[in-house]
Amino acid sequence: MGSLVFAFNGVISTVVLEHISPFRLAQVRSIGAFLILLTITLIIARPTLKFSKNQLPRLAAYGVIGFAAVQAGYFLGIQRGVPLSLVLIIEFTAPIWIALWIKYVRKKFVPASMWGAIALSLLGLILLHRSGMA
Repeated sequence: MGSLVFAFNGVISTVVLEHISPFRLAQVRSIGAFLILLTITLIIARPTLKFSKNQLPRLAAYGVIGFAAVQAGYFLGIQRGVPLSLVLIIEFTAPIWIALWIKYVRKKFVPASMWGAIALSLLGLILLHRSGMA
Protein backbone atom coordinates (compact mmCIF):
# COMPACT_ATOMS: atom_id res chain seq x y z
CA MET A 1 0.00 0.00 0.00
CA GLY A 2 2.80 2.40 0.88
CA SER A 3 4.49 1.96 -2.49
CA LEU A 4 1.22 2.71 -4.30
CA VAL A 5 0.70 5.91 -2.32
CA PHE A 6 4.35 6.86 -2.88
CA ALA A 7 4.03 6.34 -6.66
CA PHE A 8 0.74 8.23 -6.77
CA ASN A 9 2.43 11.09 -4.90
CA GLY A 10 4.97 11.51 -7.71
CA VAL A 11 2.21 11.90 -10.31
CA ILE A 12 0.18 14.31 -8.19
CA SER A 13 3.29 16.33 -7.26
CA THR A 14 4.21 16.79 -10.92
CA VAL A 15 0.76 18.24 -11.64
CA VAL A 16 0.69 20.42 -8.52
CA LEU A 17 4.18 21.81 -9.25
CA GLU A 18 2.77 23.42 -12.40
CA HIS A 19 0.79 25.76 -10.12
CA ILE A 20 2.90 26.35 -7.00
CA SER A 21 6.59 26.47 -6.14
CA PRO A 22 8.47 23.43 -4.80
CA PHE A 23 9.06 25.22 -1.51
CA ARG A 24 5.35 26.03 -1.06
CA LEU A 25 4.46 22.39 -1.81
CA ALA A 26 7.09 21.25 0.70
CA GLN A 27 5.57 23.62 3.28
CA VAL A 28 2.04 22.34 2.68
CA ARG A 29 3.15 18.72 2.79
CA SER A 30 5.32 19.17 5.89
CA ILE A 31 2.68 21.09 7.85
CA GLY A 32 -0.02 18.63 6.80
CA ALA A 33 2.08 15.63 7.82
CA PHE A 34 2.95 17.32 11.12
CA LEU A 35 -0.68 18.01 11.97
CA ILE A 36 -1.84 14.51 11.03
CA LEU A 37 0.96 12.79 12.96
CA LEU A 38 0.52 15.10 15.96
CA THR A 39 -3.20 14.33 16.09
CA ILE A 40 -2.58 10.58 15.89
CA THR A 41 0.12 10.78 18.56
CA LEU A 42 -2.09 12.86 20.86
CA ILE A 43 -4.79 10.20 20.59
CA ILE A 44 -2.63 7.07 20.76
CA ALA A 45 0.57 7.89 22.65
CA ARG A 46 0.39 11.31 24.32
CA PRO A 47 3.21 10.59 26.84
CA THR A 48 5.74 10.20 24.00
CA LEU A 49 5.40 13.92 23.24
CA LYS A 50 7.09 14.97 26.48
CA PHE A 51 10.38 16.82 26.06
CA SER A 52 12.33 19.46 27.96
CA LYS A 53 12.61 23.08 26.85
CA ASN A 54 16.31 22.69 26.07
CA GLN A 55 15.46 19.89 23.60
CA LEU A 56 13.12 22.13 21.57
CA PRO A 57 15.81 23.75 19.34
CA ARG A 58 17.25 20.35 18.45
CA LEU A 59 13.81 18.92 17.69
CA ALA A 60 12.99 21.94 15.52
CA ALA A 61 16.30 21.56 13.64
CA TYR A 62 15.60 17.86 13.05
CA GLY A 63 12.17 18.74 11.69
CA VAL A 64 13.39 21.49 9.39
CA ILE A 65 16.57 19.83 8.16
CA GLY A 66 15.54 16.21 8.40
CA PHE A 67 12.08 16.49 6.91
CA ALA A 68 11.25 19.84 5.34
CA ALA A 69 14.58 20.27 3.53
CA VAL A 70 14.35 16.77 2.10
CA GLN A 71 10.82 17.45 0.87
CA ALA A 72 11.88 20.75 -0.71
CA GLY A 73 14.83 19.06 -2.45
CA TYR A 74 12.54 16.30 -3.73
CA PHE A 75 10.04 18.71 -5.25
CA LEU A 76 12.75 21.02 -6.59
CA GLY A 77 14.34 18.06 -8.36
CA ILE A 78 11.03 17.05 -9.91
CA GLN A 79 10.29 20.62 -11.02
CA ARG A 80 13.71 21.00 -12.64
CA GLY A 81 13.24 17.83 -14.66
CA VAL A 82 15.74 15.67 -12.79
CA PRO A 83 14.74 12.01 -13.27
CA LEU A 84 12.68 10.87 -10.30
CA SER A 85 14.90 7.85 -9.77
CA LEU A 86 17.96 10.09 -9.39
CA VAL A 87 16.11 12.36 -6.96
CA LEU A 88 15.18 9.29 -4.91
CA ILE A 89 18.77 8.01 -4.91
CA ILE A 90 19.90 11.34 -3.46
CA GLU A 91 17.01 11.43 -0.98
CA PHE A 92 17.57 7.88 0.21
CA THR A 93 21.20 8.42 1.13
CA ALA A 94 19.80 9.52 4.50
CA PRO A 95 19.94 6.00 6.01
CA ILE A 96 23.64 5.84 5.13
CA TRP A 97 24.32 9.14 6.92
CA ILE A 98 22.32 7.98 9.94
CA ALA A 99 24.21 4.67 10.13
CA LEU A 100 27.55 6.49 9.77
CA TRP A 101 26.53 8.97 12.50
CA ILE A 102 25.62 6.12 14.85
CA LYS A 103 28.85 4.24 14.14
CA TYR A 104 31.44 7.03 14.09
CA VAL A 105 29.98 9.92 16.10
CA ARG A 106 27.93 8.13 18.73
CA LYS A 107 30.37 5.16 18.70
CA LYS A 108 27.56 2.59 18.79
CA PHE A 109 27.32 -0.77 17.09
CA VAL A 110 25.54 -0.86 13.73
CA PRO A 111 24.37 -4.40 12.86
CA ALA A 112 25.49 -5.94 9.57
CA SER A 113 21.83 -6.44 8.66
CA MET A 114 21.36 -2.66 8.67
CA TRP A 115 24.28 -2.17 6.28
CA GLY A 116 22.88 -4.94 4.09
CA ALA A 117 19.42 -3.36 4.02
CA ILE A 118 20.87 0.04 3.13
CA ALA A 119 22.97 -1.51 0.35
CA LEU A 120 19.99 -3.41 -1.08
CA SER A 121 17.69 -0.39 -1.05
CA LEU A 122 20.27 1.78 -2.80
CA LEU A 123 21.01 -0.98 -5.29
CA GLY A 124 17.29 -1.17 -6.09
CA LEU A 125 17.12 2.58 -6.68
CA ILE A 126 20.22 2.51 -8.88
CA LEU A 127 18.79 -0.37 -10.92
CA LEU A 128 15.53 1.53 -11.29
CA HIS A 129 17.43 4.58 -12.49
CA ARG A 130 19.53 2.54 -14.94
CA SER A 131 16.41 0.86 -16.37
CA GLY A 132 14.90 4.25 -17.17
CA MET A 133 11.60 3.31 -15.54
CA ALA A 134 11.46 6.38 -13.30
